Amino acid sequence: MHIDTTFLPLAPAKVLVNPEPIPCDLRHYAPFGGSFHCATLDVRRRGTLQSYVDRLLRGVPVGKCSMIYHVVTSAEWAGWDARPDAPYAPASLAEDGFVHCSPDEKTTLAVVNAYLRSAPRPLLVLLLAEERLTSRLAFESAAPTPPPGVDEDVLFPHLYGPVDREAVDRTLEVVWDEDGRATGLKNRS
Repeated sequence: MHIDTTFLPLAPAKVLVNPEPIPCDLRHYAPFGGSFHCATLDVRRRGTLQSYVDRLLRGVPVGKCSMIYHVVTSAEWAGWDARPDAPYAPASLAEDGFVHCSPDEKTTLAVVNAYLRSAPRPLLVLLLAEERLTSRLAFESAAPTPPPGVDEDVLFPHLYGPVDREAVDRTLEVVWDEDGRATGLKNRS
């Protein structure tokens, strides 16, 4: 982060994202995306352009890999796993224009219990690393409403393109109770 020398006393505010401030004169910084007192520059970037502010608001520190969850049937997963060069594009991508995901395990289980209790089992969950996704990822409100047990203010990750194989960090399996309710996730053996 470059910080205008006249604003250097404000540098302790950097604790939010912990960058190393570089004092400089920002009189001519506006064309490069600067504001009144600071600007950030990517020295080296991997992946796509992304907003770090969105991540901070969701409580994910910059530099920490954030995971999102995508539910898939074992048949869909086996079909994609058998074609190592093909991207994974579930039916929702064609139908809704995006791949449905969840921000955490609790929300994923609520989605499974609300919409997928009768889906063929075993039901799997792909744990996706946000930083390794190349399609646009947006966190949006549920439409029309979130499933039971999920607060109205929870934002759902919507992936506007196929899932990259490199983004799959691991595969989990939904755990069911005797009443047929999803109660947890376990590592797939």
